[in-house]
Amino acid sequence: MYKKTTLSIKVIGFLLVLLTQTLKAQIANQTPVVSPTAICGTGTATVTIPSSEVGVTYALTDGVSLIGTPVSGTGNSISFPTGTLTVTTTFIVGATNGTSTVTMNPPVTVTVNPLPNVSISASHTAICKGAVDTLTASGAVNYTWAPGGATTTTETVAPTSTTTATNYTLTGTDANGCTNTSTISITVNPVPTLSITSSTGGGPTSICPGATATLTASGASTYT
Repeated sequence: MYKKTTLSIKVIGFLLVLLTQTLKAQIANQTPVVSPTAICGTGTATVTIPSSEVGVTYALTDGVSLIGTPVSGTGNSISFPTGTLTVTTTFIVGATNGTSTVTMNPPVTVTVNPLPNVSISASHTAICKGAVDTLTASGAVNYTWAPGGATTTTETVAPTSTTTATNYTLTGTDANGCTNTSTISITVNPVPTLSITSSTGGGPTSICPGATATLTASGASTYT
């Protein structure tokens, strides 16, 4: 009876040690968060775990490659920069204490949205001084014109400079909040100065009945 009791105590003691070692090997989950969760075109983000354990090493991965350098736990939060992103990517934070390796749940995803393809079409890219032109925006949802600050899809403009082209810039924002710009140049041509000369010999602008005169136009390219 005594031997059986001693054996039972030894077995219980062994099980307790095994249980303690198992508990020590467990790594607590630290729920990762990422900011921002979406970017436009290209950019960076940061994955953060709210706390860490001493004796545990944490690392960030995209499921294929290690991102940056593993970090030893200190009891405080740990932040991992993602590096430059050009496509939507899911990140996993892994942790190991040399005995156990786990992943922090859940994985986090950074969505990379493309920039809108903003464009401007003009009724004319060259107009005569005093005329107006109509510019039309496309490729986004909301627009802002410069100069002027109008927020309409179409903008009527009346540039006046005949020495340099006038630039109009359109900023477009899509449904994801991503923006892009486009610029168009409108050239203003001066109004031609027309003149007419008569073949009547230099002075008179009148002729006798039955006579003819030749009128010559100048100052333009074509005439009506």
